[in-house]
Amino acid sequence: MNKMPFAENFSDKERKKFRMFATCSALTGCISEWVLDSNTIIILYLVMLGGSESFSMFSSAITGLVSLMLAIPFAGITNKIGMRPAYKTAVYVAIFAYMMMALAPVAGAFAKYMVIAGVFLYSFTRPLYGATWYPICDAFLLKKERGSFFGTMRFTYMSLNALLLFGAGCLMGANPPLWTMQLIIGFAGIMMFGRKICMDRLPVNPASEKTAYDMKKAIAISIRNAPLMGFGFYVCMVNMSIAAAIPLAVLYMKMVLNFTAFQIMTTTSIGLGGYIAGNAMVGFLMRRFGTRKFQLLMHGICIVLLFSLTLIFPDGKLLLPRMMFLFFLNGIGASFLLCLTSTEMLALAKPTNKLMATSFISTFQNLGVCIGRLGMTVILGLGVIMEQFSFCGKVLSKFNFLFAINSFLIIFSLLFLLLSPSIVPKHKDYYEPSN
Repeated sequence: MNKMPFAENFSDKERKKFRMFATCSALTGCISEWVLDSNTIIILYLVMLGGSESFSMFSSAITGLVSLMLAIPFAGITNKIGMRPAYKTAVYVAIFAYMMMALAPVAGAFAKYMVIAGVFLYSFTRPLYGATWYPICDAFLLKKERGSFFGTMRFTYMSLNALLLFGAGCLMGANPPLWTMQLIIGFAGIMMFGRKICMDRLPVNPASEKTAYDMKKAIAISIRNAPLMGFGFYVCMVNMSIAAAIPLAVLYMKMVLNFTAFQIMTTTSIGLGGYIAGNAMVGFLMRRFGTRKFQLLMHGICIVLLFSLTLIFPDGKLLLPRMMFLFFLNGIGASFLLCLTSTEMLALAKPTNKLMATSFISTFQNLGVCIGRLGMTVILGLGVIMEQFSFCGKVLSKFNFLFAINSFLIIFSLLFLLLSPSIVPKHKDYYEPSN
């Protein structure tokens, strides 16, 4: 006999209030995430501090690398110490890491290494916080509310981030002084206090707090869940294909296309506009077409994006508007992928194993990001590709070649659709889709 979901203990009014606090938590906490995840600010900051192409590209891979190693162990730690101590610790350490990055120039010649150390420290907090976020959301969300909640929440915080990023671009101008970067990074760190204040007002399912936890058993349950593992491999492959695209594009605009800092920041803010548009459409599209067609649409967008980036040549025309459009398209595709991962993660997680199951999907996700970005970092660092070469009468850069590799990977990852439960739904394992 199935137990009543914990979320049904609350009235519609109470769940609405919890959704509001969760959204406010995202609004204040996501600023720090997007300062790092958008790659633009940290990469420009490192370049200003003397970082090379490969060194700056490496900064974009750190989060995935750390989360890959720690997502599953931190799930066990979170279960032992409790949800609230886990996310509070994550918030306080993350604030310290951002202050460390903001103050890096005081270290002189070691400034760029201090920034990397701050990125590493902040990255350690993300799997700890991530281990609490989805189980806490699951405590007040009915399954029919998942898609619309994640879409609306991300639409809201992406709107804020787009405005802040565009404002930061205006503040920086074409050649920003170093203090403007420090101010932006410091502001992102301070805003994380709001994440804790709002999460303190969300309910926690008592069944998930400090229960007897057998990590080996939890891992075994997740491994035996064939749809969970299949979707994990699919998420890994897609992220491997697309994770490096935007960091590479930022370096391409800075190092080869000679865009100004304002042009790069504006292009990135337009990319966040794509996230906003994508999240605004997610709820409707998932209800209208179902998970299967939505997933195919998302994959198709990723294919168009990567092939289009490959065709942005150094001597091409209308480079700025084309880049702006592709960043916008990336925002749509990334928002679709993120919402698909969130909803399927909760749908595939057995009620008795949600913490480990969600950590498994996060691990697959970060594995893809890590492989994709570190692979490009190694290629750039080794210098095995010519800076420029001719192909079919066109002058190409090494970045065009790297975008072509990603294009091949996204086509190859189509094979992994067959492992996804929304595409091949016949199975004996647990799967409770939102539609």
